[in-house]
Amino acid sequence: MTLQISSTKTHHIDLTPAISDYIEKRLSKIDKLIDKEDTSAQADIEIGKEVPDQHSGDIFYAKIGMHMSEGYVFSDAQKDDLYAAIDTAVDEIVREVRKKKGKKETLMRRGARVVKRTITRFRSDS
Repeated sequence: MTLQISSTKTHHIDLTPAISDYIEKRLSKIDKLIDKEDTSAQADIEIGKEVPDQHSGDIFYAKIGMHMSEGYVFSDAQKDDLYAAIDTAVDEIVREVRKKKGKKETLMRRGARVVKRTITRFRSDS
């Protein structure tokens, strides 16, 4: 199963095909981290430009929220370049997905260790 992009929102910028293709290409890194049986994997993306209040120059942001079977992860980034903000947000979401996946594996291994100890004790008592 590949990651589905459920919505892409923009704020003060236009979503061009080039930006959309770039987002899809960058999010394809997450496909190999998601379980193949996970049909619930969806990403919500918001990109935009901050309204200049006290800033000089443009400040772009990218926010990614991702639902998957392990839970929900979120990342956001602000940079002076839109593509750099997207890159930073995707890298952060990849770290978060790996962390969630690692916690799940750790819990499974910990449970397996308990079962193994129980079986070993049971055999030694007999």
